[in-house]
Amino acid sequence: MPNVIVRPFEPQDQEGILRVWSLTYNNAAPFDHDSPVVIEMAQPEPPVTKFVAERDSTLVGAFGVMPMTATRGNGLMKSAGILGVAVMPQVRGGGVGGAMMRFALQHYREIGYELASLYAFRESYYRGFGYECCGKRIKLTVESARLPVFKQTLESRILEVEDVDSIRPCYESFGQTYSGVNIRSQHQWDRVLKPKLPRILYVVGNPVEAYAVVEHKVNFWIEQSIDEVAWSSLEGYESIMAVLRGVAINKSSLTWYEPSNSPYLAKYMDHGTKVQIERTPMFRVLNVPQALVALRPSSSGEFVLGIGDPDVVENNGSWWVQYGEQGVIAERTHKEPGVTLGINHFAQALLGEPSLAELMGLGLAKVNDASQATAAQRLLPAQSVYCVDFF
Repeated sequence: MPNVIVRPFEPQDQEGILRVWSLTYNNAAPFDHDSPVVIEMAQPEPPVTKFVAERDSTLVGAFGVMPMTATRGNGLMKSAGILGVAVMPQVRGGGVGGAMMRFALQHYREIGYELASLYAFRESYYRGFGYECCGKRIKLTVESARLPVFKQTLESRILEVEDVDSIRPCYESFGQTYSGVNIRSQHQWDRVLKPKLPRILYVVGNPVEAYAVVEHKVNFWIEQSIDEVAWSSLEGYESIMAVLRGVAINKSSLTWYEPSNSPYLAKYMDHGTKVQIERTPMFRVLNVPQALVALRPSSSGEFVLGIGDPDVVENNGSWWVQYGEQGVIAERTHKEPGVTLGINHFAQALLGEPSLAELMGLGLAKVNDASQATAAQRLLPAQSVYCVDFF
């Protein structure tokens, strides 16, 4: 098999990278000059870093990485958002995709990232590189006539999409309630609020306690989807859902996403509500000790953690972990681990869904010492994982 070389994108690669992306993401049609992909590539400091794969000096693959973060309560980890993975059809199955994925793991680990994340076309493929599904993104679809009458106690209004500063505190408060939420850059806010088609930003409360981003459908009696909804209080959730009930009044149904600990399912679940688990993100831990140090514990303890990682050998072995009010220390040790996980399931335990306790109950985390396992659970408690961004 010819060697595959993966390297950063260079200006002379533009025609080749657009060709490989067009075959995967644009029905093999050329990209328009005003398409977001072309415009982004023309920027001197693009928000997405691009890489290409060559075989026999021919460009045969490409992918991009968006610098992101992932919350874990009050902790924050740098996450490389892998996107635009594409391989020329005639060489698929020949190792090009694997070479790109392994390059990304090592490269982003070396420059200081704790995590990588992506949305997979086929999750089983990316599990081979240490990724695993974390959390359960719930898609709710409810007939408009069956939507409950929500109690609106907060005043609603419409903001200009440029007014990000008004909703940023609400979004960041929402993010600290979950794991895996990306604390967005300005460019990432622009991706959500300023696409070609106009979007309306509804908010409730002053300061804002909830908001929704809506691309209104012009026809009646069709499904109205909500692009994004976030809240910092139950009062905010109830009030913004009252607004969305009004948005859906001349539509057949309303559909939106919530995390697995959905307020709607907890309070309003009714026969006829369609519930789907859809577009669950996958995460991969690039640097085990650095990821642990990024946590912000609320208790104290210590344990020895065993990790198996076939692709990033620096993560393999036993790690002594001590935590308390001052933070987390994670150092390599020769001691026998109290808890052992593969790198895939460690991502789930690190973020909290499924939790370490659940993984131990399923036999996916091996317990060698019960007291150490209890200490590990205190550092890694259950927490819903939810990435608001699609990329």
